[in-house]
Amino acid sequence: MLTKRKILTGIRYLGKKVKNFLSKAQSKELLTFLFFLCLSFLFWMLQSMNEEGEATFVIPVEYNNIPKNIIFTNKPADKLNIRVKDKGLVLLNYSIKNLLTPIDIDFNQLTKKNGVVNLDDDMLRALSKKKFKPTTSILTIYPDTISIYFSEQKSKKVPIVFNGTIDVAPQSRISDRILFTPDSVNVFAPQHLLDSINDIKTERLIYTNLADSVNKNVALQQVYGTKIVPTQVNMVIPIDEFTEKYFNIPIKVVDVPKELTIRLFPTNVKLLCFVGLNDFKDISAESFQLGVSYEVIKSTKNNKVAVDILKAPINVFNIRLQPDSVEFIIEEKVELESIE
Repeated sequence: MLTKRKILTGIRYLGKKVKNFLSKAQSKELLTFLFFLCLSFLFWMLQSMNEEGEATFVIPVEYNNIPKNIIFTNKPADKLNIRVKDKGLVLLNYSIKNLLTPIDIDFNQLTKKNGVVNLDDDMLRALSKKKFKPTTSILTIYPDTISIYFSEQKSKKVPIVFNGTIDVAPQSRISDRILFTPDSVNVFAPQHLLDSINDIKTERLIYTNLADSVNKNVALQQVYGTKIVPTQVNMVIPIDEFTEKYFNIPIKVVDVPKELTIRLFPTNVKLLCFVGLNDFKDISAESFQLGVSYEVIKSTKNNKVAVDILKAPINVFNIRLQPDSVEFIIEEKVELESIE
């Protein structure tokens, strides 16, 4: 392992060698030669920058203002290879400063005939010329023609459906339906395709051990031969943690004839349920109603009847009763005669 002392010794030795080299007459001559060589190269570069040269640039093509009911049936060129001529300094600026922005093709401004648009060499040169300085000459463009084949489609509005799997974390659940904004999209396609499309699926999504709500933009699954507007939507998956809560609830007997009295044993049962933490404080014993029906009692062959849940909040789940049935006794009411 190198020590600090060895490193310092090595530096001193190297410095001494460099000093000895520079002190020699041959070394001074070499340095002088290198200086003039660099100076000559600099003058050559300046001269080259003022001379004309050629270069090829690749410029992206963007198609804008395409009506929603128009679908391209081919894939038109998305870039042009353009060879130009100008002074070296101008060509260098194009490369270094990234001056060449995409070529915009306005679909609404094009001449259309029988579902085809052709942009010939002259049109492409005119569009490309706007991207270069006036001193720059366009030599060649490849491809020299762009053909766009398109079709006018009918439309249909269809709903969005979730495509994938959701696995929630323990003590968590999906508290409501998955919400999409917008909840439906316009599909443009030939009639025979539209007839077979009833919904549009999201891209394949997989969530595991999900404990928090999801709020994100998701892409839609594309269907070949169609155009979907929009191509992505906002999706919300509401996730809520839950816990168990219990109450003692009295049992009500319903539809009892006036001349009868129904006695239940027990008169209260324990109700257990799961409730989300966000709703925990809002759920009370008054939120529930339990009961048994006389119509069920009179048709029962023994003296035991199941307890029904007559009312419960929609934001609770997995309701259990302990016990879930009660015993009963039917008694006739006795009317006392008035004493004169």
